Amino acid sequence: QSGSGQRRLCPNGTLTLTASGGTRYAWQFNGREVSTTNPLSISAAGSYVVTATDLFGCEGVSAPFVVTQLPTPDVRFDSLPGVCG
Repeated sequence: QSGSGQRRLCPNGTLTLTASGGTRYAWQFNGREVSTTNPLSISAAGSYVVTATDLFGCEGVSAPFVVTQLPTPDVRFDSLPGVCG
């Protein structure tokens, strides 16, 4: 799960994913192994899966955790009317 409970990633932001139930972890991003660090700090949208291995060597695999990218806000300034003072 993400530390914030969110599944959305802000532009240029990061999200922390944390797994539990094991002593070793292997994270996959879109089907490719990317890290053994837990928690995992991510900056790319996609599908994340973690394999947790316990003290006895038993493994458990998470359901895919899909993270989406939020669009960059479109900021515009309107012209200001003249002020007579």
